[in-house]
Amino acid sequence: MTRIGSAIERSYREQREKLWRALLLFCGDREIASDAVAEAFAQLLRRGGAVRRPDRWVWRAAFSIARGELQRRGSWSTFMRERTIPARPPALFADACDVRRRATARGVPGATRRRRA
Repeated sequence: MTRIGSAIERSYREQREKLWRALLLFCGDREIASDAVAEAFAQLLRRGGAVRRPDRWVWRAAFSIARGELQRRGSWSTFMRERTIPARPPALFADACDVRRRATARGVPGATRRRRA
């Protein structure tokens, strides 16, 4: 086996599980994740020494392949709609006034509210 081939094989052994899990979380489909990993490494083998950083390249290629497959299936718009950012930030990031108002609404004793303010 060539030096490049052994480097790609090592990369495959080290990256495939992590990459597959990341793709599964990204697209939610085991088949797409498996196909994207296989296709990305197949393309990497075909390109051989033309790729300077195989580990980085294969991740970008795999996610691009998975995104393309989602688009081909017509799942991309649904996928993006389900992952939109909420209009209101979670309570964890609420401002101080909002925290005081919530404490009042919950019936926190007055002395405690004054200390917090």
